[in-house]
Amino acid sequence: MIITRVRYTVGPDYSEQNKENIARVTSDLKSLDRRDVRYLVFIENDGITFNHFYLCVDEESEKIIGTLESFKKFRTELRASSPGPQPVTTKLTLVGSSFDLFDTLAVGKKVEEEAAKWSL
Repeated sequence: MIITRVRYTVGPDYSEQNKENIARVTSDLKSLDRRDVRYLVFIENDGITFNHFYLCVDEESEKIIGTLESFKKFRTELRASSPGPQPVTTKLTLVGSSFDLFDTLAVGKKVEEEAAKWSL
């Protein structure tokens, strides 16, 4: 399992546009109906700091988001908006969860094997 968090801050005048671009990316990911990818985006109370969480079963599924035209547009426009400090990308390791991150029946044995590595 690969879990990546990206945290960055945008200018107040770009926050709404960023939300719209994120909505396009999430919509495109949903339409793919991939069970091996999870993408969540949160905004902090300041209204301008975004946290993206991208969870993937393996390296193959990790590449999916980069193929989306909506994601390419999101990245290009974000860079052009001159966001605050450089975005911080962090790889995370799951310690525990109160729910299944992936539908193992839909993804298959590969996920079951990965999930077994993280079982407590």
